[in-house]
Parts: sequence; C-alpha cells; structure tokens
Amino acid sequence: MKRVLIIITTLLCVLFTGMMGQTSYAAKKVIAVPGIHSDMGPGGDTAARDFESQLIGALINSGQYDVVERARLEEAMQEIGLGLTGIISTESAVQLGEMTGADYVLSGSLLDAYVEPYNNILWSGFRAKVKFEIRLVDIHTGIIKFSE
Repeated sequence: MKRVLIIITTLLCVLFTGMMGQTSYAAKKVIAVPGIHSDMGPGGDTAARDFESQLIGALINSGQYDVVERARLEEAMQEIGLGLTGIISTESAVQLGEMTGADYVLSGSLLDAYVEPYNNILWSGFRAKVKFEIRLVDIHTGIIKFSE
C-alpha cells in the first residue's frame, strides 16, 4: 500500500512541476497542505496521513516549492474557524493562503483504499488500489489549477 502511495505522490508532483513550472522560474512557489481527509476509519486515516507526508516530502524534494510549516498552518486554520479535517472550500483555501503567505493550497480526500489479490501466468500476489480527490487552488485568483 505504501509503495502505491509513493508512486501516486511522485506522479502528482511531476504533474504539478510541469504545470506550475511554466509560471515562474525565478522564485519558489509556496504551497499550504492543510491535510488529506478520510472517512474510512483508522486504516483510512493512516493511509491519508502517509499520502500527505509523501506528497509534502516530494514537493520539498523537487526543489521548486516551499511548504508552509504545519504549526503555522494549524494556527491559521484555527483563526479562520476551519477544522483540521482537510476539507476546504475554494473560498477558505484563498483565505488560508493569504494568512500563511502561500501561493497555492493543496487539499483533498482519500476516497477508497484496499488490497486485492491477483494471479496471472507469471505472478501472483496482492496489489493496493487507492482512490483520492486532490485540488490545487491558486489563492491569488481562487481558480482551481488542478483537480483529480
């Protein structure tokens, strides 16, 4: 399951790098990641936290983005009355970005995660399937730049 999350995170970062890299090569963009939400219970919460952690790491390691520190993000979310659930409207994302100095707010939900067996002529085993929804909001315009 963790390997699938790493692969998905890497693919998302490649997409973000290609999309946002066209806007400016001079300065790093700042991204706030208020959390990835899951209603799937304890296992879903763990998978959502792992995905969020991998995503933040990949964004930082790309060298093209700065990520708002979690304590500052939590402080801003409490100030504007948002819970730490990861569920954020476009309007709240704009407000959160303005308070933290972020250029973009990346939020989302883990919709489903499960492991299924597979068996073909050469290999057999298990594979993880993960469904999620991610939105990247430009706080300067309120436009959703990416949604998957």
